[in-house]
Formats: sequence, C-alpha cells, structure tokens
Amino acid sequence: ITKSKNNTNLIQKKFGRDCIYVYIKISPRLSLLRKKVNEDNPKNLWSYEKNLKKIEKFYDKKYLEKNNSVILEGSKQFWELYEELKMILKHSI
Repeated sequence: ITKSKNNTNLIQKKFGRDCIYVYIKISPRLSLLRKKVNEDNPKNLWSYEKNLKKIEKFYDKKYLEKNNSVILEGSKQFWELYEELKMILKHSI
C-alpha cells in the first residue's frame, strides 16, 4: 500500500499511531521450500531450518504482542496479502 495521507489517517484512526508493523508470518518449512537456491550456504543464515526457527521466534516475540502490528499468514500469494492488508486498514476502523 502506497504511503499517502489517506493511508496515514487510516492507520492513525485504527492503531492510534502513525505507523504499523506488518509481519508476514511464514513457517520455517515453507520458507525453505520457497527459497530460490537449493544449496545450503553457511554464510546465509536463511539457508537452514534451525536458523529459520530462531528467526521466527525472534519475530514472534517482537511483533505478536504489539498493538500496532498486523499479522498476515505468509502462505498466501502476494496479491492476497496485499488485498487482506487493504481490507484490514479500511474496514476495521
């Protein structure tokens, strides 16, 4: 969603703040299935399920409890996520 005065107003009305966090939550397993390179790279922390589980735990702790976070299910297609976020902002006020 593009940054505009209307979107900023929607965010301020719904969350009482001028910014939100959008957390697209995806399982480590699905993340590994979607990665473009099929080889493990020790220099890329996104290459191993063990690391992905730690990253997921970090993001869960950081964003699941914030009152200005929107959590979206990451197994959906990009356009579905985009439409869902628009609906959350426009119809949940």
